[in-house]
Amino acid sequence: MGDGDEGYDITSKIFTSIWERKNFIDQSNLQEEGSWERYLAKAVKLKIYDYLRSQERAETYKLAASRELSFAECTTEKEVSFAELEAQVNLFVDQLPERCKQVYQLSREKGLSNKEIAKSLLISESAVKKHISKALNHLKEHLTDYKLPNQVTGT
Repeated sequence: MGDGDEGYDITSKIFTSIWERKNFIDQSNLQEEGSWERYLAKAVKLKIYDYLRSQERAETYKLAASRELSFAECTTEKEVSFAELEAQVNLFVDQLPERCKQVYQLSREKGLSNKEIAKSLLISESAVKKHISKALNHLKEHLTDYKLPNQVTGT
């Protein structure tokens, strides 16, 4: 069970329990030969089972807490990485020519379609496509540290 402290605790709990229930025990049939031995053996057995169940429960909680902490750390790492990537993207988007930057932001940040962008900026859809392509190529060229293996790209 370990270094003996658990055994001492179990023994203490058993004797405390006997003391607390001494009036009931005095009135019971424990006066027969061998009754006390059976009573104590059963009490020890039950206390050991209780101890083992509590240890198992504690281990389960530790594992769950460990997984939760690991997930939280992983999430924090990802959030920091995402914030760094977002800052880099914003830096490189700011380097784009003004119209190209404007088209990229309407497309990728505002979620507008090429047709909606063309209509709002009074330019052709093919011009929108060219600006988006130029912006994405610029980002790909400058964000080489952030590329994923076998990354699928698209416009």
